[in-house]
Amino acid sequence: MVNKVTNTIIILNYCDAERTYSLAKNIESYQCIDHIVIVDNASPDGSFKKLQEMLLFNESNGAADLEKADKKIAIIQSPENWGYAKGNHYGISYAYRHFSPDLILIANPDVSFSEKTVSAVSDALSKNPGFGVIAPLVRRGRNAWRLPGYIGVLESLFLFWFNLDKAMIRCAILRDKRALIPIGVVEGSFFGISMKAYKDIHGFDRSTFLYGEEIMLSYRLHSKGYKIGILKDFYYDHLHSASIKKEYGSSKARAFTNMEASFRIFLTKYLHASKLKMRLFDLCCRLAFFERLAYDKAMGILVQLR
Repeated sequence: MVNKVTNTIIILNYCDAERTYSLAKNIESYQCIDHIVIVDNASPDGSFKKLQEMLLFNESNGAADLEKADKKIAIIQSPENWGYAKGNHYGISYAYRHFSPDLILIANPDVSFSEKTVSAVSDALSKNPGFGVIAPLVRRGRNAWRLPGYIGVLESLFLFWFNLDKAMIRCAILRDKRALIPIGVVEGSFFGISMKAYKDIHGFDRSTFLYGEEIMLSYRLHSKGYKIGILKDFYYDHLHSASIKKEYGSSKARAFTNMEASFRIFLTKYLHASKLKMRLFDLCCRLAFFERLAYDKAMGILVQLR
């Protein structure tokens, strides 16, 4: 008899209770998902209480009491806003202690996906143990790119080059005849990871706050011999950065500080960049920031003209 693969999905909420609730309720009936863990990342708008009220849970030691409620949705709250990596790790740790899942799914509140897609990701991970992370293809946009080296990091700072590179990779994926395609990095909005792989690499790098987490996750997986994969025949939808825009608006420049900090960690901790390379990185960061200011200005003018 083959043991059933168990899946737990983590949804990280920050000031987005309604969208988080909608996603959790939409997937609650999926038979391929055993548990749903909502992590409220210390939202200052009362999201934790709102979610508890919407899902009719009673508070128990800072978490919804799953056993007493006889539900598959648990709600927990982090002590402070830890950002993406540490917030999701908090949820994964809770899931591991309480449910011991075989596979973990990470989902932003602003995504949607079918049960068929979840089953495909789960099946692919269980049948291909050499892959640590597998994601479906985002329907609109681009959710896969190369694992960057030093030059790749510099290119990633600039909107034009980064999006051009991702567009070329998406075209290559769509032309590929394989169902499961090895890739360097997948976007953190929605993907599956085996619990074994997550434990082998000691999880996310929790020193980041926002941006670059999936790059460091992929680097850690590759260093342990795991592959990253895209399922080209299965899709999900992503309302890009809807939760982030609640904090930073539509400004690319306002969110750049976190991106710069994350790439600085990646360069020094993983690529061991020299002082000279870091000086060049600093220069590129200044140029990239001005590119984002120009982008924000242009978008503001376009909005006014509509």
